[in-house]
Amino acid sequence: MSRPRIAVPADGRPPGRHAQWVWLDLRTQQTLEEALRALRNGRSPPPPLLAEDADGYVCPAGMDVRSLPVCVAGVWHLAPVIDEAHLQDPLAGMDFAERAFAHARLRELLGRPDWRTGELVAFHAGHKMQLLAHDPLRYRQAGRVVAQASRRPRQETTAAYTRLFQEALAVRADVGRHVNALQHCLGMLTTDVHRRRVLAAAIDSYRVGLVPFDVPATLIRHQAERDGDEYIGTQTYLAPYPEDLWWLGW
Repeated sequence: MSRPRIAVPADGRPPGRHAQWVWLDLRTQQTLEEALRALRNGRSPPPPLLAEDADGYVCPAGMDVRSLPVCVAGVWHLAPVIDEAHLQDPLAGMDFAERAFAHARLRELLGRPDWRTGELVAFHAGHKMQLLAHDPLRYRQAGRVVAQASRRPRQETTAAYTRLFQEALAVRADVGRHVNALQHCLGMLTTDVHRRRVLAAAIDSYRVGLVPFDVPATLIRHQAERDGDEYIGTQTYLAPYPEDLWWLGW
């Protein structure tokens, strides 16, 4: 799975476009203080040269993250931004991680100058349920960009698709949209009636708040893998970030 570039301001102040950064690893229990200590001791990876090299930003607790999009001159106005305190909140942390990992996947594809139209088609198909759960309208608009990719300049397609992709994921998916997306996934499975009832019950338990989202999502993904359903089994929606982020309480 793609590893997002999560950046924090090295000096603890609202970062500008050419500020110094230090990487923060979401897949460990590294805190901002530990990340900054690693920078001072020369043990941190080189910081990105520009703000747009990052897939997301974590700011010290108490910093007004609303000022960050202005500081990067609109280049990354839709990149996920969160402060350290809210990163520990299950819902806010889940939303941040989902968007950061999604952007890392997008960067790995469209950041290459030689990406092919077929790769973008596969990428969009693999993110279908994830985008639908956030913003159905922008999902369809992005689909039109993909359909026209072979007839448009690559740079133009990259800019248009990136904007719609980021805008879609910036819309917080509510329970209702999650339920619709999960039911859509379930409807595409060819499993037996008994298993379908079990999965439908898990979705309903999520709907009424008895279990978190990852319960029905994981059950559906595992069932798709058992059924050999590659399309559903590989939807990023059902595994938006690595399971080893359990320490955040997601």
